[in-house]
Amino acid sequence: MASSNGSPRDGQGRFAEVAVFVPVRPHWHQGKAESPSGEQPLAERLQLFHYGIPDDLQSRLVSGHVVRVPFGRRTVNGVVMRRSSTSPVATRLILDLIQDKPVLGQHQLELAGWMAAFYGAPLSSCLSLFVPPGLLGRNQDRKPMGPRMDWYLQLAVEDEDLVPRLLQAGRATRPVRLLETLDGLRQATGRTELSRTELQEVAGKGYGPALKALADQGLVGGVGGTVHFTLEPAVVVQARLALRGSGRWLLPLQALSGMGGSAWKSDLPGEFRSLEIWRRLQEYRLVFLDRRRRPRDPLAGAAYPRTRAVPLTGEQGAALQAVLAGGNGSNDASHRAWMLQGVTGSGKTEVYLQVLEACLDRGHQAIVLVPEIALTPQTVSRFAGRFPGRVSVMHSGLTPGQRFDVWTDVLDGKVDILVGARSALFAPMPQLGLIVVDEEHDDSYKQSAELWGGATVFYDARRVALQMSKSLPVRLLMGSATPSLQTLHRVKQGTVRLLRLPHRIHAAGRGVVRAELPPIELVDMRQELMAGNLSVFSRLLQDQLATALERHEQAILFINRRGTRTFVMCRMCGHVMECTACTNVLTWHSDIERLQCHTCGREFPNPSVCPACGDRRIRYFGSGTQRIAADLDKRFPGVRVLRWDADSAGGQGGHTRIMESFQAHEADVLVGTQMIAKGLDLPKVTVVGAVAADVGVNLPDFRAAERACQLLIQVAGRAGRSERGGRVVIQTYNPDHYAIRAAVRHDYDAFCRAELEFRQQLRYPPYRRLARLIVWDRKQEQARRHAATMMTALEDARMSLDSGEAIELIGPAPPFHAQLQSWWRMQILVLAEDPVRLIERVPVGPAWRVDVDPVSTL
Repeated sequence: MASSNGSPRDGQGRFAEVAVFVPVRPHWHQGKAESPSGEQPLAERLQLFHYGIPDDLQSRLVSGHVVRVPFGRRTVNGVVMRRSSTSPVATRLILDLIQDKPVLGQHQLELAGWMAAFYGAPLSSCLSLFVPPGLLGRNQDRKPMGPRMDWYLQLAVEDEDLVPRLLQAGRATRPVRLLETLDGLRQATGRTELSRTELQEVAGKGYGPALKALADQGLVGGVGGTVHFTLEPAVVVQARLALRGSGRWLLPLQALSGMGGSAWKSDLPGEFRSLEIWRRLQEYRLVFLDRRRRPRDPLAGAAYPRTRAVPLTGEQGAALQAVLAGGNGSNDASHRAWMLQGVTGSGKTEVYLQVLEACLDRGHQAIVLVPEIALTPQTVSRFAGRFPGRVSVMHSGLTPGQRFDVWTDVLDGKVDILVGARSALFAPMPQLGLIVVDEEHDDSYKQSAELWGGATVFYDARRVALQMSKSLPVRLLMGSATPSLQTLHRVKQGTVRLLRLPHRIHAAGRGVVRAELPPIELVDMRQELMAGNLSVFSRLLQDQLATALERHEQAILFINRRGTRTFVMCRMCGHVMECTACTNVLTWHSDIERLQCHTCGREFPNPSVCPACGDRRIRYFGSGTQRIAADLDKRFPGVRVLRWDADSAGGQGGHTRIMESFQAHEADVLVGTQMIAKGLDLPKVTVVGAVAADVGVNLPDFRAAERACQLLIQVAGRAGRSERGGRVVIQTYNPDHYAIRAAVRHDYDAFCRAELEFRQQLRYPPYRRLARLIVWDRKQEQARRHAATMMTALEDARMSLDSGEAIELIGPAPPFHAQLQSWWRMQILVLAEDPVRLIERVPVGPAWRVDVDPVSTL
């Protein structure tokens, strides 16, 4: 971008180029102007519209401002990308600013433009990632979200002074003054009765009505002759408060005192929230009343145990020094991006923490990305315990108000370390110096294209973070026991540097000692079947579970739910039904009762006998957590089982609740899906079982082997993370698969070498880029027609594209889940050095989703 925000001088022009937040289509033009051409990416050019700048904004408007503009018959929001001195069309004027200050900085505008070009996405969708929550509501006339304001109350006196001060407040009527006079006399002289003459001397003339009022309330007696007043002091105090009208304020003040002497008005009991009460008490100087911003802090009330840095091993120290030494005055991005490959339990987190400490000492801020919300509490606990008061969180599980306040605090420099899922990457940190990507291999860093509606830019936070390390610049430290093949390929290319932690360690006193990875035992479930064991648990796994339960230890059972009940396999020989044309695994579709290839679209009948061995023991594969939990209960009566999957973790805080329950040993066995493989540190777990390893290996996706190997190694790493040690059992019908063999040996490097060689032969990613075009329609036949039309357009565009590279088109065919949310889907795959160059040459209608660099083709 040529402009720079912060000063209206960018372009010194009377016009602004604005990216509007509406789904602009390529055939939309401004006035009679043709689609603009230039060096900007197509996705940007097609969404920039010229507007005139009104006189009152000429001196204030800069790049990065969010503005309201007329768009057709509507009023919409947009971001000023730059100012210009000319416009190719007659323009309408910008209406006003949404906020006085620019919302996006220049580097954010440039990064959004890069994302639009790299992912072939609408520019407005990329820009919206950087905009604070609530600023771009659907109702353009609605006031944008702002800080939450509330009244803050503080007691102005000590607790023991509340009643004496209230006795001076309220209305000082004649009955009040008379009662106070009588009570004062009693306290001074001890007398409890007075004659009429004496009463007139102390109370003055005209005391009769006041005396009668006290008598009517039973506060004095003997009005006709000698006046008696013998009430207990406490009763007199209550009477004085009641007569003054200040007694009604005692309970609110006591409630405030019970909350520590200060509180937000909205936190008080409902009967004490009237602002009028507190304004009157402020008049009597009993409270301080102040309207201020009330932070919606997602970590409010949380307490984290303090931790201190521990001595590093030589390997950890070398990794730390490499990161700290890199990036100093170098324009080479490879000096600012590292991949920390460390086996499970090797101390990667301690390296992160000490790199962060050095970053903060230099006056910088940091972003720590985790792949799932479920990991956020554990990560926050570690980081907040080391850096108290300097950590906050950002993820989709927060309320819009919480996200807005965190965004504001980050912008104001009140947050030094931001922990969160992929969206935290776009927080406006003015002094960003470090990005940490934990569990780098995890697919959750890629925005999913599997749901209709919502996002239209399917970005990968890992790739965006790498781009940020090049352009800002900031240090990027990624970590995993099983790095993605894409990142390892970048290591070979020299754009990322590799650091290794090859040994597991345990805490020992004030230091650490080296430990062994848990042994992994492979069980051939075909042999179990031949031995008459029809259970989902092998005999070895049953024995290991029984031993762990006897020792009051914990166990984890992992189920790969991806592809549940979709592929067909012979239980006798392990043969999986494959397409005869392209050797991809076939998927069973119950609606048509046929096997289908999701690459070429061919269909096959379900065989009654195995084509490899002739056996009839053929079944659909997949088991859910409910079934496993039920089988455990039958085999081990009384066992406490906890499920962790999308269903059981539903609702806010569900993941945290499950993890804390298991950490507190409220359950003996945790049965879960991919979530339990994501970096959890559970020292009481000594047994891990992978119930059906074949589910992940046999999916019709070229990344299936990579994903399966990563999952098995990661889930195995949950065992033996303390001095108790641990054992891992992997059950499979395909024990000779290279991904499973590599996982059993803890030899991820060997798997990577074999898999990268295989992909290089086929020119699959990372050796070429892949794009996935998915069309959605309520009618299956209509989806097929859309896909056929798109395929023709892509083939024509490929013919006209004089690039000299081989562009491969695959499809159209139904994806793995051909029907989702009552929508029918068809997909086309594009393999090319830059698939966006081809895709931007064809009309992509609103029914299509373009997923560039997908992590799955299922």
